[in-house]
Amino acid sequence: MTSRKIAFVLPSFAGGGAERVMLHFLHSLKPEQYQVVLIVLTGEGPLRASLSKSVRLIDLGASRLRTALFRLRHCISKEKPDVLVSTMGYLNLAVLGVCATLSQPPSVIVREANTVDSTLRWLPIGVGKLAYRLLYPRADFVVCNARHVANELEALCPGLRRSVELIVNPIDVPGLRIQAIQPISEEFSKGWFVAIGRLTPAKGFDRLLEVLSECPPQVKVLFIGDGPERSRLESLTKSMNVSPQARFIGFQDNPWAILARSRGLVMMSRWEGLPNVALEALACGVPVYGLESVDGLGEIQEQAAQGAVLLAPNSQELVDLLSTSAISGSKSDELAPSLLPAAFEGAVVRQQFMSLVEKALHERHGRADTE
Repeated sequence: MTSRKIAFVLPSFAGGGAERVMLHFLHSLKPEQYQVVLIVLTGEGPLRASLSKSVRLIDLGASRLRTALFRLRHCISKEKPDVLVSTMGYLNLAVLGVCATLSQPPSVIVREANTVDSTLRWLPIGVGKLAYRLLYPRADFVVCNARHVANELEALCPGLRRSVELIVNPIDVPGLRIQAIQPISEEFSKGWFVAIGRLTPAKGFDRLLEVLSECPPQVKVLFIGDGPERSRLESLTKSMNVSPQARFIGFQDNPWAILARSRGLVMMSRWEGLPNVALEALACGVPVYGLESVDGLGEIQEQAAQGAVLLAPNSQELVDLLSTSAISGSKSDELAPSLLPAAFEGAVVRQQFMSLVEKALHERHGRADTE
């Protein structure tokens, strides 16, 4: 078997965009060319069933990162991967810190999947910025999925400019569209808009309910996803008198079939990296509606066809956009042609990632030759 060992580190098999992207990259590495290992802090989550049998899974069995640090260090030291790939700021900091204590560390690729500010919110004031400045320069490569993420990271850590790589989120368009044509309940194909994501403050679903309260009754939104904010959001739905227009249907194994039959995806996130769900909507032939302030949507709009991504400068103009769409006629159940720009298609992005892995392998073996 090849000695080119690539290890990925994930917190869990949660169904978020960062986890799906990492699994996409992981599965792009052919087992006849690489030994692929996936290290997870905890092996729980809906994406576990999608893991290829060719990938060796190491479950650290830790519910919190702080309790996993010694196990993570022991695992990396024992496995001795040539390249280690991590995503999400807080986990990247831990991986870089652990690797700094090893006598023979692997080449490390860290992927910044969200805004740096969203990570700093959860760290003690001052400590987070210092940790970024001290640890991120230790990475062999830093991957950002959007320009605004790269700009924010480079402003915090000026020395990173030479190592930042822009690699967008990959979308498996053929596979996604196969899922999108699967049958759904008739009640979900009645001209709804959809909002998809974990029900947390970051996704701004409370702001969407406020917009909905200003819309005519023809504007209806299905909220797909679950999370700690669900009870509060359902209470807001009642207090704002928008219950007939808003419905929470929880996590769905195949949200794309519902998305493909909707009038459009609506996004009012407070912060984002590059929103995967917006790319998936376009791949399903569905337009994206949102605010200009939603991170990443402007970058997608620049590359998309006219009318594919419709952004409003404020909530009132978003009300107008949604209202105009809702009264414009019925929505066909036929799967529309993909609106996704070619730069986001899986084959293109996978090649960029594999080229980066090869660069990291080259640097790793170059270091080994000089030691």
